[in-house]
Amino acid sequence: MIILVMKLKNINVMKTIFKNFFLLLSLVLITSCDVGGDDGGNPNCLYTAGVGATAVNGPIVANINEEITINVTFSVANNCGSFLLFNEVNGSNNEKVITVNAKFEGCSCNDIPVVKTSPYKFKAISAGVYTLKFRKTNTEFITHTVTVS
Repeated sequence: MIILVMKLKNINVMKTIFKNFFLLLSLVLITSCDVGGDDGGNPNCLYTAGVGATAVNGPIVANINEEITINVTFSVANNCGSFLLFNEVNGSNNEKVITVNAKFEGCSCNDIPVVKTSPYKFKAISAGVYTLKFRKTNTEFITHTVTVS
């Protein structure tokens, strides 16, 4: 029993370490800008990064060839961040893994997290149960299931 409790504590510690690592990595990516250069002194701060979804809301049923909108909420680390695109990877059995990519433009950014929402458009050409996994971290997802008939 004690060994099981110790293993559970170790799993929780590892989850915390991975979450903190992902947040630290995101912060480093977001705060690194290329300032100056050979362009006459004009700042050139532009980069993209994957950001984690924090909430997903939308219909759970749809008809074949019907486009539905699923609202995806995410957080960017500063006011220079905005939505760029959804990166989709098709899995097996009607599963998609979706990552929110954000772009960061500008060098004078307030390092205060900003919550944003973007619409994800989904349309299926055949009936079935579709599992949409929106990436929270590299290992955690918000799952949204849509039944298409």
